[in-house]
Amino acid sequence: MKICTPYSRQNGLSLIEVLAALVLLGIVFIGIMTVFPQMTLFNERTDAKLDTMNLARFEMQHLQQSPIKLDDDTTIEAVYTGSIYQNVTIQNVTIDFNNYKQLNFSSNDYDFEVLINLTRESVSVNEETANLDQISLHLVTMSIYKDGQKRSKTYGYIVQKEEVST
Repeated sequence: MKICTPYSRQNGLSLIEVLAALVLLGIVFIGIMTVFPQMTLFNERTDAKLDTMNLARFEMQHLQQSPIKLDDDTTIEAVYTGSIYQNVTIQNVTIDFNNYKQLNFSSNDYDFEVLINLTRESVSVNEETANLDQISLHLVTMSIYKDGQKRSKTYGYIVQKEEVST
């Protein structure tokens, strides 16, 4: 026959084991919790970048669809005479031996800087009408700033069709 003592069998956990488990869980929990603020900051930056990219795409499309003549500042000013555009300035600048038309304006709490390369990249429409119609492409670089920091930069082309007399 076996004699049972009350302390020979332990059913459950001691206080020290519970405290050690809580300390280990606390360390793991603190390590996981430091990730959440970083994820929130990353998501906010991504949202801001997407907003400015969409805004840049919208403004680039607006510029490309507008009938402008690059040698006439009044046609460019007409594109940016709206209630959403403020502080519109247009000037000719030279960067790396290339002539540019520089536009600066503000819209929707953002500042825009648009550089239009005035050097033409001529491409014929097709071989049959190469003598009649020509397309001139002008590289456009658009930078968007908010609070003095560059948020986005995008590139595009302005297409101008020229008729060549025969």
